[in-house]
Amino acid sequence: MKHSNVKSAIFEEVQDAYGLKSLKLVKAVVTRWLSHGKAVERVLDRYETLVAALEEIYLRKKEPAVRYVFKSVSIHVLSSPLSALNL
Repeated sequence: MKHSNVKSAIFEEVQDAYGLKSLKLVKAVVTRWLSHGKAVERVLDRYETLVAALEEIYLRKKEPAVRYVFKSVSIHVLSSPLSALNL
């Protein structure tokens, strides 16, 4: 959630509402190629809560960039993120 305490707090709130242990997103680092797998795994594990957090962040902060990302990813919530990737 790009270094924002407010956005991170909202993501934690949403995970809590879903009854999940609060986890942070993992940053993928270019020089550490193994970090990419961990980052993707975390996003897939928390996909639904991540989308819900994006919606909540947009509702609270009205940031156009957040709205764009939310609209881009929210169409896949109805189906499994893995099925959207054809895995």
